Amino acid sequence: SHHHLSLLVQHAEDEDQGVEKKDVRSFFWASLRGVFTGRTFVDWMVLNGWAVNREDGVSIGQQLLKSGFLCVKRGRSGFADDNNRYYQLLDPFNKGKRGRFYSSMPKLAGGS
Repeated sequence: SHHHLSLLVQHAEDEDQGVEKKDVRSFFWASLRGVFTGRTFVDWMVLNGWAVNREDGVSIGQQLLKSGFLCVKRGRSGFADDNNRYYQLLDPFNKGKRGRFYSSMPKLAGGS
């Protein structure tokens, strides 16, 4: 459901326990800030119980793309469990801007 995807994105954006993002520099393309690979995102979803297995993670990634919570920053369109495709989380309620909507939400309970 849309609410479930929204909750997943909120957790993925968490500074402490969210998906690990990085800045990618390249000679050929513009640098990318705050992105992650499909492989990293599937790892995170499986590790944190959002996906049952890697196949399920890819299916969820595709749903996030279709729903406007995720966009492809580099690589072919669609979501893949791949180290050569870079993605970024978006706030679909703010016309595709990066997820600042989530930073105003209460801090997630729990921690390591």
